[in-house]
Amino acid sequence: MRIACLLVAVCLALPAQESIRHRFVATDESGHQILLVDEAQPEKGWVVKQHARDLQLVGNNRVMVSVNGTGGTAKNGFLELDLTTGEIVRRVEVQGFNKVMTARRMPDGTTYLGGYAPGGIAIVQVDAEGKALRTIQCPPEIKNIRLMRRTAAGTTLLGSDKGVYEVADDGTIAWQQTVGEGNHIYKAVRLPNGNTFLAAGYGAFLEEVAPDGTVVRTFGRTEGQKVKAPKFFADFQILANGDVVVANWMGHKREDSEHGQQLAEYAPDGKLVWSWQDAKLAGCLHGVIVLDGLDTGKLYTELNGPMQPAE
Repeated sequence: MRIACLLVAVCLALPAQESIRHRFVATDESGHQILLVDEAQPEKGWVVKQHARDLQLVGNNRVMVSVNGTGGTAKNGFLELDLTTGEIVRRVEVQGFNKVMTARRMPDGTTYLGGYAPGGIAIVQVDAEGKALRTIQCPPEIKNIRLMRRTAAGTTLLGSDKGVYEVADDGTIAWQQTVGEGNHIYKAVRLPNGNTFLAAGYGAFLEEVAPDGTVVRTFGRTEGQKVKAPKFFADFQILANGDVVVANWMGHKREDSEHGQQLAEYAPDGKLVWSWQDAKLAGCLHGVIVLDGLDTGKLYTELNGPMQPAE
């Protein structure tokens, strides 16, 4: 009886995150691989040795990733992988880039790619074969790019150094905001309320800012919210329940993933409710999509902030 009572007490004392088990696909920067992890059914996971950065569910049970030749593999453009097996089922190379960093499939079937080009940071819209349809040349104040996200208004959000920029299709800046303690802003999405949600890069926090720059909420900075070894908050996903899952990148070396959690999940109130670390399986992640509850037969976008199926 005492043993039974002790077991019950231990179970009740377990943190809430112990009950959360995710299925997710991720890009591993320091491990130069793409992996699928199923915490409930580990045997269904897979690893593909392919360096990639951005990810998107593009329908037909496929995930698209951006590639740029890092690691001596696929050249500038994008790949599509089967989510069940990890098999690379499509390769598209796009000309005109020194280094592609990000890729987004649109409901009309075209794909936007962003990256470093001979004239600076460029965004190129291509057709299904990779032929350029339109090029958006970003202004010179935008010197760096990691992930970009299209908005419902038809603009593009991206980070550069300490700023987040909204770029119109004519290449002009429609809106911009400096993120006080951020550096190398990694990603931003526009929320339905008009605010912008972003990952602050080396600031190692997530933040929602109003159009006038007012900070609405911040995750990851206060005690109880911090992961072990927070270094660089990269890709994130706003889940259907309002939680946010973010990749905590900790360095270019494969063994840097030993320092702390590779993924973290925050509830809308900022509470850390789940985290993941498996340094044997993966290096430092910089891209993630939690697949729970998503229909992988459909295209998903972040045009309105949270990941939603395209209409």
